[in-house]
Amino acid sequence: MNGKENLRALTGIRGIAAWWVVLFHFNDFMPSFAGAQTRWFIGQGYLAVDLFFELSGFIIALNYAQRFKTIELKETIRFLGIRLARIYPLHLFVLLLFVLSALIPAWLESARLQGPGFNIRYLILSVFLIQNWGLNRVMAWNVPAWSISTEWLAYLLFPIAAQLFFRLRVGTSRARLVGLSAALLILLGAIIEKAGGNLGDHVPETGAYRCLLEFCLGMCLHNLWALRPAGSHRDSTIALVCAAAYGVIYASGALPDFAVVPLGFLFLIYGLADSRGLAARTLASRPIEFVGLISYSTYLVHYLVRDWIKLILVGNGGPPTLWLISYIAATALASVLLYQYVEVPGRNIGRSWIESVTTRPSKPQGRATSSARSSQ
Repeated sequence: MNGKENLRALTGIRGIAAWWVVLFHFNDFMPSFAGAQTRWFIGQGYLAVDLFFELSGFIIALNYAQRFKTIELKETIRFLGIRLARIYPLHLFVLLLFVLSALIPAWLESARLQGPGFNIRYLILSVFLIQNWGLNRVMAWNVPAWSISTEWLAYLLFPIAAQLFFRLRVGTSRARLVGLSAALLILLGAIIEKAGGNLGDHVPETGAYRCLLEFCLGMCLHNLWALRPAGSHRDSTIALVCAAAYGVIYASGALPDFAVVPLGFLFLIYGLADSRGLAARTLASRPIEFVGLISYSTYLVHYLVRDWIKLILVGNGGPPTLWLISYIAATALASVLLYQYVEVPGRNIGRSWIESVTTRPSKPQGRATSSARSSQ
């Protein structure tokens, strides 16, 4: 069982989570055939972001944690450059699409122009990916990109967090990892409780804390997963059962989301990281994996598609079923096109450039310097 194989199921669940968010942002326009229970489930789609944060911490730790036993400038620049190349080209492109939309007369005549949706300060902060670092009290333009802003903050802090794991040696003790995870969950709950509401409320104020704490939870989970008994399938099965149990508890309304969902998602990720289970094999199938591969494009473009569907179809009447079908079809098509022609090329160009910069050999500074390098 290798790391790449394990990640296929996690890629699949990321795709499903992205579409959960897509439907969440269209919940107010759902056709009447969507019953109350379906509407309720779709209405919880804001929680998919918490799954993204924990997944990100898990996967980044899996791929990069060993490189930061000691912090080196070149390795840090390389890591941050690769992560920025992964998220920024598509983010900037979609943001430009929002700006172009704002220049279209039909759009300018809409009431949204007068509201917070076209906040210029927020736009400038979005260009630098710092729009949700506690600098705003509103959300504007490409609203879902708030989470990309906070993920970028998590990437900036990751080398320090990874080194702390090694220095504290929590990565070698299950008890310490469980204790640290419990502390992070309690802190997250305290922050959300103090803000008043649930995980999806007060995002401008709590979003950065939410991301950083759940990203660290993902890092803890990776260390726990690395310590799992070799060849055992029991742990992953138990984890999936626990994830399902937490889902039932949350659906019952017995506890608030911050007390149930983050821990439930940790169990879910742990269980799916083992590729041998039926759920993991299903999510690793090629169609679902492809949905996961393009999920970043789906996540970033769907809000723009939603706005245009509202303007063209919802605003002019017509059957809600047509609205939903058009929204899903347009989002899916835009996702594929952006993935193929913007996300992947942008990522490859950015990664190639940062690799060339960080792997370029330095000029020799004399015999003494060369000898010192060879002895390290």
